Amino acid sequence: MKKYIQLQFKRMCRIMLPVMLVAALLICGIYAVYQATVAKWSSDNSTEKFSVALVGGADDALLRLGISAVQTMDASRFTIELIEMEEQEASQALYTGEIAAYIVIPEGFMDHALDGELIPLKFVSETGGKTILTVVKEELSAAVSNLVYASEQGSFALYDALTALGYSEIAYEEMNNLANLYAGQIFNRDDLFSVEYIGVSEGLDFEKALQCGLTVLLLMLLSIPFAGIFVRDSYGVERLLCSNGVGPLKQVLSELLLYGAAMLILVVAFTWGFSHTVIQKLVAAIPVALCIASFCLMIFGITRHLVSAVILQMLLGVGMCFVTGCIYPVSFFPASIQSIARFLPTGVIKTHFSGILQGKAVLESALLLMAFSVFFFTVCVGLRKYRIDHHKGGGL
Repeated sequence: MKKYIQLQFKRMCRIMLPVMLVAALLICGIYAVYQATVAKWSSDNSTEKFSVALVGGADDALLRLGISAVQTMDASRFTIELIEMEEQEASQALYTGEIAAYIVIPEGFMDHALDGELIPLKFVSETGGKTILTVVKEELSAAVSNLVYASEQGSFALYDALTALGYSEIAYEEMNNLANLYAGQIFNRDDLFSVEYIGVSEGLDFEKALQCGLTVLLLMLLSIPFAGIFVRDSYGVERLLCSNGVGPLKQVLSELLLYGAAMLILVVAFTWGFSHTVIQKLVAAIPVALCIASFCLMIFGITRHLVSAVILQMLLGVGMCFVTGCIYPVSFFPASIQSIARFLPTGVIKTHFSGILQGKAVLESALLLMAFSVFFFTVCVGLRKYRIDHHKGGGL
């Protein structure tokens, strides 16, 4: 077994230069993608506003005064831009995506409102499934309608009550004071609640979540160059080793130790800033390195052709990274995909890295990764035994 490890170590040393070249190219490419994505995200979130068109009410001075107050005094001015349009123009703008929605203000809206009668506004937005955006739009429309209606009812009720009690000389003034109080509460509504951002993925902000996901993708891709060592079309040497007492278990274990050590160096290198002490880095990296190494050895043992192994490894590695949110936010996938993604190897590795970045306990994810490693290792041993027992040279 010792000589077999030395032999595999020499073979691994021969391909280290190609591995380093591939690693350099992948790092440059993924780093460029990371920087471009972060820059685009930062630009979009700092400048983008929702555009909402207002249709009708252009000739009503009181209504225009209210719209002007919203655009200059209300906190919504930082996220919503109000634009006046004709209905046909607004419909076309909504279709082309220039605006997020438009509101149709009925003719005589303010006259009826001053008389205590509320005419519903028509809120028009895109059709589609039930998303958080459509829910917010519906709730916003209902809240505005209820707020206006309740404010008017309260103001007019006070006026009627004071008039009935013989205080008609102060009724109008008090009604205006109450209306101003309602308006003040609306404009100061931000004081009623606080906003807490919990991140875009597993408690991480966009930049760290992207860094975490791309690190997993990079590690999966960097395992491909090792296919030149562990993919073989003939198992004559392995069969000879069995006759000398080095069976499939010892063979696969030797390869896993070497491959795992190489992956450990890569994992520590690419996650160096995730934790503080060297001990923490090693403890956090060992389960990841063993999981990736055993998974790739299993893939390399399935086929006897180098090209087939590389294609299979790339399809499975990149595919799992995609559905587990390493490339694209997992929240955009159906619930069934999200529930499966959490238990895929790349999903567990991503959760493991997320916990390390946040300083949380990662025992659960580490145990899951070790369980995956044991499973993949067992499959590798079974495949090796099958290949040796059915050795004929060539084949699939």
